[in-house]
Amino acid sequence: MMMTSCRQFDLHRYAADLGLPPLLTSLSQGRILIIGVKTEASLNMGQAVRGLLQLLGSSRAHRLSYRGYLSWVLTSWGPSWGEAATGHPSHRSRRNVAGIGTKDRKNGIEHEGRAEMGKSNAGQEGRAGLGDGGWDWKKNGSFDQNRSTTDDRNVESKQAIDSATPSNLTEPIDTQEVDLSYLSSDMEIEEALEVDYKLLSHTEYTSPVYLEVVVPLIDKDCWGERERATFCRRYEGYGALCDCHDPASLDYPELKLANSVIEDVPVVIIAGTRPQALYRCLVTVVRSEGGGRGRVLVVTDGYNAEMVALLRLMKINYLINNMEGIEFASVSSRISHHYRYALQSAFLAFPRATRLIVLEEDLLVAPDFFSYFNQTSWLLDADPSLYCISAWNDLGALHSARQPHTLRRVETHAGYGWMITRALFNEIYNQWPDPSEEHDWDVWLRSSDVRAGRECVVPDVSRTFHSGVSGAHIKGVLTQAHFTAHPVTATPTVRLHNVHRLTQVEYEEDVYKVLEGDNVYFLNSTKHPCSPHYIPRNYTAGPVVLFISMAGIDHYLGWKKMGACLGVWNLDQRGHHRGLFSLNFYNTTLYIIGYPFSDYSYLKPWWVHVVHEPSPGDEVFKLGQRTLLNRVYFPLPSLQHRAPYLLTQPSTPEPVIEGGWESFPLF
Repeated sequence: MMMTSCRQFDLHRYAADLGLPPLLTSLSQGRILIIGVKTEASLNMGQAVRGLLQLLGSSRAHRLSYRGYLSWVLTSWGPSWGEAATGHPSHRSRRNVAGIGTKDRKNGIEHEGRAEMGKSNAGQEGRAGLGDGGWDWKKNGSFDQNRSTTDDRNVESKQAIDSATPSNLTEPIDTQEVDLSYLSSDMEIEEALEVDYKLLSHTEYTSPVYLEVVVPLIDKDCWGERERATFCRRYEGYGALCDCHDPASLDYPELKLANSVIEDVPVVIIAGTRPQALYRCLVTVVRSEGGGRGRVLVVTDGYNAEMVALLRLMKINYLINNMEGIEFASVSSRISHHYRYALQSAFLAFPRATRLIVLEEDLLVAPDFFSYFNQTSWLLDADPSLYCISAWNDLGALHSARQPHTLRRVETHAGYGWMITRALFNEIYNQWPDPSEEHDWDVWLRSSDVRAGRECVVPDVSRTFHSGVSGAHIKGVLTQAHFTAHPVTATPTVRLHNVHRLTQVEYEEDVYKVLEGDNVYFLNSTKHPCSPHYIPRNYTAGPVVLFISMAGIDHYLGWKKMGACLGVWNLDQRGHHRGLFSLNFYNTTLYIIGYPFSDYSYLKPWWVHVVHEPSPGDEVFKLGQRTLLNRVYFPLPSLQHRAPYLLTQPSTPEPVIEGGWESFPLF
């Protein structure tokens, strides 16, 4: 028996469970799956994940208590062979261990703490144990555990933990009653929701669980094609690609894009070491109109056997960037060097190409991705004040992006699916920072020296989705706050409006016409901008204009405050045009002018209040808390139901806090 995948999720960290649904739903049917939950893992195991585990057949995961342990063996999308769980230490004196062996469907035998079922000549015994000792993978293909002798009577208990805190899987979250008082005092965004152990009333852990099952194994492969069988026998996480009954087709007929002017524009996908993410990216590309395999080049960071096998199976062109022997100042410097190599390689591989579409392995493209670039690419030739076309809107969250036909100009390079010209690459190639220098390629590319006053065109509704939960710079918390709720278009053809008005002169004419109109509503309030109803929703009488402090192009603290209150990207001043931020906040057209830096500052009436930058200390901390809970504060049920695994609650179940909750208002 071969182990095809081994993954670990630190669910003690807020939002770390975002990676579980993509993994679990990508498992091929019929795989033997061993799941373990230990220590604080149940703290941030949200309702959506618990519901998914219940759907897979778990009878305990959906109501596992805090610090409860669980061990579970099942066949993916098939029978559950055995499940055992222990509860929170506070329940120890009453009910401690749930050892559940699913009933043998032939003999009707149910085992307590030990499950033996489905015996056959093809069967092979496996043991799963979970405790503080960790996992030990043995040569005979079984999990075993050096069991702790502490309180063995708990392991032998036959009673289930009915007192475990249940999670209601059908009742919607009431966002008005979410308690935020347990958020920690760490101001770093990646650490901001760690649990403070000093607050926990129970510092001990529950007993380990022990589970022994016998699982029948299939005695032959189910895949017909030899190459697919070789791949699927060795690797996991590709869903229908390795399905036995209805495998996904490997024949990707090219879908022609009507009236295409970008047939000679290649697509380079910059890849690292995430082949499952790359597969999902590639499928969305080659199944789109205009996304033929012949125009795609994948450039990998070093040799990865699984990635190479996948690309050969899908018949996708690829290059391997061997960077051995190069000294890098940091991981960021390595990524930057890889980016430079990939862009250069793509232009060399397609010598007639004057432009290039750039993707990364963890991006999914919308059905009209190529149609979008087909309608906008000419702008790069027509207007020297533009230096890229991007498919991504940094400010385009569920509640702030509602117009798929609308385009904007912004002074920052948006990335996440973008078009670059050969002329621009030749211009910046020799300026690219050396690998020995500490830098980020995207920060450098949007710097004033490189940008040289030029702008990018971005859509109101993004044409790519960032599916990577974690990476070199992005962790689960950042993903939850800013990436999980970005809508994308769902139809292959969206006719963009007024593309010809995106050139510099015409765009300025339109902006001034709107801001100087008679129907402008200047928002004047001395309340904190995070106060309820600060900005009117569904206001259609005209645009709403407000002013925030912004002393210069690099001064972003005023936006840090306003962006946090709006539930959009606020970690730097991305997404503005000459100091003007524009978005649709719950169907209200909103313009935010950075005062006095913006060219549009002259529009401020003398009586209108300016939102000042946050005060250091407590306000900055509370703004960070609010940002982390964007999906709680800014729900949009009409779209969120399309993302069933979106995290919409702080933690489940709530940890036990000594002395009860100490509530305090954010603002």
